[in-house]
Amino acid sequence: MAVLQETPRLVRGVAPGAPADSRAPEPERTLSTTWPAGPVLRRLGGLALAAALAVPLVVEQPSPPGIPLLILVLGVATLAARLIFEALGALRAGALRPVAALLAAIPAAALVQAAGRLVGDGVPPGAALAGAVTPAAVLILGSALRRRELRRQAARRRVFFVGAVDQVDAFAREVGHSRHLSLVGSEWLDGHRRRPLDRETLLSRVAEVDANTIVLSERALADPALADAAATKLNVRGLRVRSLATFYEEEFGKVATSELSSSWFLFDIAEIHGLAYRATKRLLETLAAVGLLVLAAPLLPAIAAAIKWSSPGPVLFRGPRVAMDGRVVTLVKFRTMEEDPEREAGWADASYLRVFPVGRLLRKFRFDEIPQLWNVVRGQLSIVGPRPEQPAIVESLERAIPFYAKRHSVRPGLTGWAQINFGYGGSETGSLTKLQYDLFYIKHQSLRLDWQILLATVRTVIAGTGR
Repeated sequence: MAVLQETPRLVRGVAPGAPADSRAPEPERTLSTTWPAGPVLRRLGGLALAAALAVPLVVEQPSPPGIPLLILVLGVATLAARLIFEALGALRAGALRPVAALLAAIPAAALVQAAGRLVGDGVPPGAALAGAVTPAAVLILGSALRRRELRRQAARRRVFFVGAVDQVDAFAREVGHSRHLSLVGSEWLDGHRRRPLDRETLLSRVAEVDANTIVLSERALADPALADAAATKLNVRGLRVRSLATFYEEEFGKVATSELSSSWFLFDIAEIHGLAYRATKRLLETLAAVGLLVLAAPLLPAIAAAIKWSSPGPVLFRGPRVAMDGRVVTLVKFRTMEEDPEREAGWADASYLRVFPVGRLLRKFRFDEIPQLWNVVRGQLSIVGPRPEQPAIVESLERAIPFYAKRHSVRPGLTGWAQINFGYGGSETGSLTKLQYDLFYIKHQSLRLDWQILLATVRTVIAGTGR
């Protein structure tokens, strides 16, 4: 997957003892950014890619009865080309970008040409070649436009932040990973300051660094002088003023845990309060799970045989996991580790070396989770939701992390917003970051967000970056 990590921009006013270049990097984020995000360029790019894939069909001039099928295949091929190109993140740098584009365009073009043979007389060799080369060129152009878009956004989005010392440091790390923002300045409300931050100091600092967006923590907003300066001076001059909690959700797709309180959770949870969403999601995921089980059925005997051949022990692993409302359910997956009866519940990283070769391959492409589709059919799991954890780990995290139990407000999922943005936590610190994404999903869940998560998961499977 594409790595969104960059050296943090900025920085004036980093926390004492925590310079920007000495911060420990976060694990890579998995969301890809190879396609323009602007609505106009995104739609035009999609149409251009579909048109490029359709070149052989135009040459062939299919009969009218076959056109609806070809349009459907074109849509699937266009989506597949983008997913494969985004999955080949490591090959998109420099001279290897055309290689990644061709590797993505060839199977998409082959799918279109196969459909053309079903409704016509076949595609001429020259047109078939154009059907792969032209889409590859469109993919390269799309990634170039996205990079240009990110540079322009970073130049325009000049952010100034006011908050506590630890919030400033965390905020700088987030902006450093974002690629579309520039943190041009910050001020602390505590720490090294000999006197409280006042209105005039704030106004002069914002003007000095030419910021156009100011972000205030809840504590800063509670200061009458700072809130008045933001509202009556900065906002009326055209600067965007945002609370830290709002900015985190809008820009980073996560929740600022330093701003969390019980009142934050006073929103309608779609899976609890939204009958239409809950019913539609349940129907679609049940149909999808049944369909995937049917498609995977021919693979199951081969996977079982490979596990038995590679490692002594049962084919399936059954383990308790905490589900919705704190209920403990038993999930089933293909076994990927050597058995260790004396091992206590713990993070998978602690025993990752015990994964046998076939198990490592199953993990890489998520084949080990195929049996969990039956848990989806039974309603114990959702396809999209926070990943379920072991009871012992949950008990420990609920003691250590405030509001951790809130992630059990919805059904857990095979994949989720935290997985595509952060991956496996593997520690208390990682679990806190995952909680930020899980709470964002719980608040903003929708069929559109679920679809976005599924597409990103497909990219992970294609790239083989699972674990």
